[in-house]
Amino acid sequence: MYGWTSARISVSAARQCLDIPDDVLTYAVTALSAAIAYLVPPAARDIIVRADVVAREIGQGA
Repeated sequence: MYGWTSARISVSAARQCLDIPDDVLTYAVTALSAAIAYLVPPAARDIIVRADVVAREIGQGA
């Protein structure tokens, strides 16, 4: 939620300060969001859930 809010604020500031087309801003925000999502490690809960799924698959002989 906070990421989208900061993206909206950044886009609004860029629109007011610079003459950048909307589609270029959209591509920039999309690329930046994807880059940040790639760099941020998964949460500990996600790792535990994935380990649980793998353990259950191994236990069932899959």
